[in-house]
Amino acid sequence: MNGVSFNAYNLPHVVFAVEIGDAPIHKNPLIMERLVNNHVGYLYSLRDNDRYRRFANRRPFRLARTIVSKLRGSNTSR
Repeated sequence: MNGVSFNAYNLPHVVFAVEIGDAPIHKNPLIMERLVNNHVGYLYSLRDNDRYRRFANRRPFRLARTIVSKLRGSNTSR
């Protein structure tokens, strides 16, 4: 980041924090308590991603991706 010091971390459940410069909010006892359990936010995002994947792979969406792929003559992820 162009020489600007920062710290970044996630907090449970869906908050991501970025400290810019010398602003040590992670030293606050309430924030530190959440940092100890910051794996909770990561696991939450993994579960949410699984839910999205199940939704996006339903038959109508798979069919649409197949049609687009055949029309383009390539993989839709390119």
